[in-house]
Amino acid sequence: MKKIPLLTLALVVFALASCGGDDGPPDISYGRDICDSCGMVIDDPRFASAYRTPGGEVRKFDDAGSMFEYGTQNGEIEDSTLWVHDYETEDWIAAEEAWYVLGPEVQTPMASGVVAFSDEERARSFAESSGAEVLGWDEMAGRAAQGGLSPVTTIEPGDPGSG
Repeated sequence: MKKIPLLTLALVVFALASCGGDDGPPDISYGRDICDSCGMVIDDPRFASAYRTPGGEVRKFDDAGSMFEYGTQNGEIEDSTLWVHDYETEDWIAAEEAWYVLGPEVQTPMASGVVAFSDEERARSFAESSGAEVLGWDEMAGRAAQGGLSPVTTIEPGDPGSG
């Protein structure tokens, strides 16, 4: 039996681990990474979102609404794995598990009016204070598929919510 040098074995293991599809959300370098939809810098984790296509391509966005619109328009959203950030905690959430707040008074970087929360109670509390509605995954995905996410309000420097 032929012996495989330890260094060669280590390199093979590293290469396989690198190619193995990472199932978690991608890293975003805030202030450096560019939104795949608008080409602007992603600088606020409260609004950042991303998805990974079945082929392993990663798309990053500065606004959750932009992710839904871009992914739908490009036929990628249905079979991709999506993530959004919790608006308050800035933690990643699997998009299918999030609760979405959508409304014209919700200020977001690209004016989608969409923010996400990891639990329904906090989403409802935020929605009540901003006159918005709360959507679960099925309704959010359905609206995005029908083009039901329209621009509403942009964040201007100095606005509360502009970070």
